Amino acid sequence: MFDPDDFPDAPLAVAVKSRPWDGPIEQTDLVHNRWGFAGWTLFAVLAVVIGLFSLFGSLLTVLLVGLDGITHLTAANMGRLRVANTVGQLLFILVPTLGLARLHSLHPTRYLRLVRPMRPALTLGLPAVAMLVGYPFFGWLATVIGDWSGWPEWLRQIQQQAGDLAEQMVTAHSVPAFLWIVVVAAVTPALCEEAIFRGYALHNWLRTFTAPVAIVLTGVLFGLIHFQPFSFLSLALLGCTFGWLTHRTGSLWPAMTAHFTNNLVAVSLLYGAQRFGLPTGASADDITVPIPVALGSLALFGFTL
Repeated sequence: MFDPDDFPDAPLAVAVKSRPWDGPIEQTDLVHNRWGFAGWTLFAVLAVVIGLFSLFGSLLTVLLVGLDGITHLTAANMGRLRVANTVGQLLFILVPTLGLARLHSLHPTRYLRLVRPMRPALTLGLPAVAMLVGYPFFGWLATVIGDWSGWPEWLRQIQQQAGDLAEQMVTAHSVPAFLWIVVVAAVTPALCEEAIFRGYALHNWLRTFTAPVAIVLTGVLFGLIHFQPFSFLSLALLGCTFGWLTHRTGSLWPAMTAHFTNNLVAVSLLYGAQRFGLPTGASADDITVPIPVALGSLALFGFTL
C-alpha cells in the first residue's frame, strides 16, 4: 500500500489519495485540520494519554501493592511499585503512542523516528558524554532554585514528597537490585517518555510551529509531568536538549541515549553514596555543586553538543 512517509516530497495530489491518517498530513491544511493531531489539539491528546497512564497506573499500583501498601512503603511494596511503574509506562504510554503513530503512518516506529542515526558512534556517543559532563550543572540549577526562601510551604512539601518517593524508588542494596533499578529508572523512561514527547509530540508540533517553539513545548511538558517544582527548569532544559537532538539527527536514538545516561548517572550517584555511607538528600539532584564547577559543566555540555 502507498505510504507517503516513503515519499516525503510527493505532490499534494498524490498524498491526498492515501487514506487520511497516512503520511505527511502537513502537506495540506484540509487533511491536517480534519485528521491530524498537531497544533494546540495535541495538548488534549497528550493530556488524555498521560491521564490514562495516571489512572490505570494507579489502579495497577493498588492491585499490586494495596491501599495500605501505598502509605506504608516496605521493601516488598516498593518492589511491587517499581513493577507497576514499569509496566504502566509500557502499557499506557508506549503502547498508546505506537497506536497514535499508526494512525498517521503504516510504519509507526519510523514515524516516531526510531531509525538508525547516521554515524551512530558519534551521534550516540556525544549525547552520552554531554549528559555526563552536564549533570553537575543541572543538579546545581535545581538546588539553587530550591534554596530560594520565597517558595510557599505547600510547594516545598510537594517537592519533598516527590523527592522522597524518587529516592526510595531507586534505592538498591545489591548489584542485582541496582541493575533492576537501572531498567526501571533509566531504560523504561528513556524509551517511553522519548517516544511520546520527542517521537510523537515533537514530530507533530513541527508541522504547525517552528522548530524552536516545538522543541520548547515538548521540553516544558516534559518538565511538568515529573511534578518536581524545583527541578522543573532543569528538566525542561533537558527536555529541550532531547528535542534538539531528535530534530538535528532525525532519529530518536540520540535523545533516548542522552535521557538514559542522565538517569543512569542519577541512579549511580545515589547507589554509590548509599553503598559507601555518604549522606544523601531527597534525590541525586540535591548535590551541592560549587558555582565554578557548575559553569564549567555547562560549558563542557554545550561544547560537547
